[in-house]
Amino acid sequence: MPTSREGFEYTRYLFKEVAPSMTGGCHADVWMPLKDKVKGGRVPVGITYHGGGFTTADSQHVFTGHIEHLLERGFAVVSLEYRMCPHVRLPEIREDLLDGYRWVLQNLPKIHPELDPERNFVFGGSAGGTSAMLVSIDAAAAGLPLPKANYIAYPLSDTNARYFREYKPYEDAMADLSEYDKKKVDDLLFEPVSTAHDVWAEDGSSPRATWASMAIDSASLNEFLTSHAPPYPDAQNPIKLMSASFPPSVWVLAADDSLLDPQQTRDGHARLLELGVESKLIEAQGMPHGALEPGPGKDGWKERFWPFAQPALEFCVAKCAKRGWCWIQ
Repeated sequence: MPTSREGFEYTRYLFKEVAPSMTGGCHADVWMPLKDKVKGGRVPVGITYHGGGFTTADSQHVFTGHIEHLLERGFAVVSLEYRMCPHVRLPEIREDLLDGYRWVLQNLPKIHPELDPERNFVFGGSAGGTSAMLVSIDAAAAGLPLPKANYIAYPLSDTNARYFREYKPYEDAMADLSEYDKKKVDDLLFEPVSTAHDVWAEDGSSPRATWASMAIDSASLNEFLTSHAPPYPDAQNPIKLMSASFPPSVWVLAADDSLLDPQQTRDGHARLLELGVESKLIEAQGMPHGALEPGPGKDGWKERFWPFAQPALEFCVAKCAKRGWCWIQ
């Protein structure tokens, strides 16, 4: 069995074949709790999607300390891959997010009958937080049972919200790359689509990092994702797609976020309250963007930011104690 960076064994499953691709398709990494940790019979599930601007990282990029905490609480943890930019755009990514969620509900219990698919919550940060929003929206549209709760950290919740970088059209940003960087991006685009990129092996100079930096620094990533110049269409804007059927949610706001305006987190929380949906906001003072994810140079960050993460987890754990599907209202 492979072992995660935090030392926990997991099983890896291919839930969606993609050909051609660098990885064979979209995978799920599944951690199961020890039997003596399971309370009340069957096992609830924490489902996570990784961040990385829909461009980098992988299914091992799970919030620090969260696997351990959930396994101790008798939860299984499932981390799901999706196809990443620049080979796909947001519609294909949303398709993968939903296919992974459906697989957890319908197929994973056939492998692990001890699982209780009626009790799951979804969590993630940055693009992973946006993914949690989108999969709840798309699960409702598909008629699937909804998560019991969402735990959303420093997300892109509104594609049209204020951005900390000046917008430059995507094609102009590409044209402004040096010839050396253009060659790197061309090499990347020539490769098949990928569902994983190891940030631990990244020094910022890889073709994927070069493309991601260009798209983020030019504020054109949303243009690329939506295939639309600003203002971006409501049909691809998470905050415009939330409805009264959205699951109860807890939001972690990174007060020192220099990549995405923290107001995006406040606005997502406020929108749910307007819709009559239970929502809790945790303002993490001193937290920068990406603080909850593992990565080089983050020694001591778990201890520093765990006081903000633990209550978010416990909010979701409590929601999963209630049996029965969360059906669309």
